[in-house]
Amino acid sequence: MRILVTGATGSVGRAVLEGLLAEHAPVRASSRDPQRITAPPHVELATGDLNEPETMASALEGVSAVFLYAQGKKLPELMTEMKRAGVEFVVFLSTIDATNEHAYAQHNRRRHLAVEEAIAMAGFRYTFLRPGAFATNALRFWRDSIIAENAVRIPFPEAQQAPIDERDIAAVAVRALLARNQDGQSLVLTGPESLTQRLQVECIGKAVGRLIRLETIQEDQARAWLGNIIPPAYVDLLVAQWRDEVRVPACVTDNVERVTGRPATPYRVWAERNAHTFRRVAASESL
Repeated sequence: MRILVTGATGSVGRAVLEGLLAEHAPVRASSRDPQRITAPPHVELATGDLNEPETMASALEGVSAVFLYAQGKKLPELMTEMKRAGVEFVVFLSTIDATNEHAYAQHNRRRHLAVEEAIAMAGFRYTFLRPGAFATNALRFWRDSIIAENAVRIPFPEAQQAPIDERDIAAVAVRALLARNQDGQSLVLTGPESLTQRLQVECIGKAVGRLIRLETIQEDQARAWLGNIIPPAYVDLLVAQWRDEVRVPACVTDNVERVTGRPATPYRVWAERNAHTFRRVAASESL
């Protein structure tokens, strides 16, 4: 059973590829730019754009299972290409927002549910992975200011999440692809505990051995900052979500442990593993 890993340049796709290789599974990796895929020389690489399904034919040839990264364009054509190639099983990287009824989440909810529904309607066997906040969001949103100024500026420091390690998402995907005992399930995946963003910053500070300054900013400042990082459709979503997360603890599930047999990775452990990416900071007060 050859497995295709799409989006193999992303943090989760890359970890899925590594996990499958560790299990000696026959695997192929695809990306719009396969030269950016980090993989051993013997791994088959293929060029393919999920938004242009006609470019996926060679990547899908001889493949029976696919790890699918979310793309919302030309879904019927993509399903047709996968069917034509003989794909039987799909593990789809969806989002916890697929379960979120709040108005601010509807854009992301609809986008991912459309892919889930297309997969199910096409008749594939499937497992849908619905992770919550990624631990790697700290790299996306905070790393630059930590490196440049030893500071994090956010509008709602008491917003609560259960950040999940990308390797845990990948480990669940690998088990679903190989063991096939999660067929038909939609798995909400989270880290092991609900943490405020303030505590997340403290975990990073302890990992790098420095006290990181935390500053509270206004919502309009947050929107301006986020607009330089994420698409406009997600700016209001994220600010509204953070505001909402101040009121209640984050959802925490045990699905990582249930599927993989080991507990989800604590945020402090993720921070320690990634400490080197935050360490080029200005002189600051020692812990």
